[in-house]
Amino acid sequence: MNPRPAYTLVELLAAMASSAVLMAGLSSALYIASQAMDLESGGSAKRGRADGSIAGLLADARTATRFRALTATAVEFDVPDRTGDGAADKLRYAWSGTAGDPLTRSLNAATPITVLGDVRSLTFGNVARSVTAPNVVATPLPKSPLLWAAQAPVNAASSTSLTLAQPTKALPGDLILAMIAVKDGGGGSDEIIESADWTELAMG
Repeated sequence: MNPRPAYTLVELLAAMASSAVLMAGLSSALYIASQAMDLESGGSAKRGRADGSIAGLLADARTATRFRALTATAVEFDVPDRTGDGAADKLRYAWSGTAGDPLTRSLNAATPITVLGDVRSLTFGNVARSVTAPNVVATPLPKSPLLWAAQAPVNAASSTSLTLAQPTKALPGDLILAMIAVKDGGGGSDEIIESADWTELAMG
C-alpha cells in the first residue's frame, strides 16, 4: 500500500509565516487608503484651505480704493461696486484673536461669513513705501478781471475825499485796480492826491 502524501511541520510553518506577511501588507494598504480618503482632516487639506483663504483676502485688498481701518486682528477697506448699486462697497476681514476662532468676511452691513475655521495665529500689518514724485512746476491758471464793486458819482464844489475800501472777496496776492474819473465843472483842478494805501498809475 502506497503512503498518503502530507505536509511536513516545516512546510506548515513556512505557509503560516507567508500568510502573516500578506495580512500585514493588506492591513497597511487599508490604513493608507483610509487616511487618503479622510481629506477634510488631513494636514495638507488644512494648509490648502488656509492658502486659498489668504489668496482671496489679498485679491480683495489689491482692488481696494481706500483703507478704513487696520488692526492686528482686522482690516477694513473699500472696493469698487460689487452689489450693482453704483457705489463703492466695504469689505471687512476679522479674527477675534483667540486661537481656534474663525476668520470672517463681511460685505457692507451683511452678517459675517466664515472663510477659514480654527485659526491659530494671524496678524494683519502694513508696509510703508516712499515714492519720490517728479518735480512739477505749478503754473497758475489765468484769471479774468472781476468787477467787485462800483461807487456812485460824487458831486462837490470844492475838494472831496473819496474812501476806497478793499473788497471783502479779495484774497491775499490779488491785484486790485481802482479807476477814478474826475470831471472838472469849470476852472477847478482835477488833481488826485495819492493815498498811502494805493499806488497811482498814470494814464496816457
